[in-house]
Amino acid sequence: MTPYIDYEGRYRISANEAENVNHYCFTYKNHRLASIEETGTDYSWIMHPLLFIGSKSIKFTYSPGKRIARYYDEQGNPAPNYKGVYMEETLYNKKGQKTNLKYYDYKGHPMEGVWNISEYQWIYKDSLAIEYRKNLKGDFVDVSPYFPFRISGFCIDLVQHCITHYDLDKNLHIVNSPEGIAYYEDKENAEGDQLYWKYYDSLRTMKHPYGYDRGVNQYDKKGHLERINFYVGEKLVSYRAFTYDSKGSIKSYLSVWNGSEQKISSANDILSFTVPGQVKPSLIDTVSHIIKVYVPEATDLSYIVPRIDASQGAFVYPASNIPVDFTRGNVNYEVIAQNTTYSKVWTVAIEKLK
Repeated sequence: MTPYIDYEGRYRISANEAENVNHYCFTYKNHRLASIEETGTDYSWIMHPLLFIGSKSIKFTYSPGKRIARYYDEQGNPAPNYKGVYMEETLYNKKGQKTNLKYYDYKGHPMEGVWNISEYQWIYKDSLAIEYRKNLKGDFVDVSPYFPFRISGFCIDLVQHCITHYDLDKNLHIVNSPEGIAYYEDKENAEGDQLYWKYYDSLRTMKHPYGYDRGVNQYDKKGHLERINFYVGEKLVSYRAFTYDSKGSIKSYLSVWNGSEQKISSANDILSFTVPGQVKPSLIDTVSHIIKVYVPEATDLSYIVPRIDASQGAFVYPASNIPVDFTRGNVNYEVIAQNTTYSKVWTVAIEKLK
């Protein structure tokens, strides 16, 4: 729920293993993280965009009290990550603690990432890291659309695992969210995999506003999430199950809620693609997966912000409302189906008309 915790590699693999499986390569220089390279992905990030990178690489630069992270595609061009941002600026206090994180686009303009957040701020009180979040207007926003904590308090253990997440009022007192949750407890293993979480109200009574009061995750020996079990008390009410291929990509996804298997869409189409000021409707070729967009001759192709509608439950990368540079030619958009096992690349061409 927070970018307060940095990316970190936990499952070490050999060079031979890296030839055959999806992985991340962490490079350090002078004892500081210099870059992260991504090879392959399993798409399980769809469940939580803060857990995975998205772009093919991150490069880090440092100055006193500051770290800049820039995201790139396979060709070395600026690219958004799965949060939808191109650059992150993190500030630190004299103790080395994070105090601020801001998001920027590839032109250096402040921007909002997922959940309409453009900036995170952290202060420290007793044993908690207190987190505030703002949008571009400067308004405070919730931790996410489906988890309405306006101010968060995180209890972080000595190995940088978040073990408790509190909902706080403006006086930093623990309060119930609109759904009746005051905090949740987290348990992670040594590798940082989340083993379980439990929801409580301010009286420490377990709550189940989402249909469950705790979730328990099961992993294989390589750290792949195989199953999520959802409980109310001791009763198993629902679960999700995943299988993987030899490279670590998701092969199947099953969701069972209250005894009924949920239909999970395999559709991965772009239904509409529009940009501000276009002069006539876009043409969408569903056979060749090519989209043509027509704009005025004076349009600045270096900064196109499209509105994209896709199949139900599908994820589009780059996402809708994320600025994209079309000066180098056509841009590819990947659409991942709701079932996470099917993806399709759509090529978007923009044509200027006099």
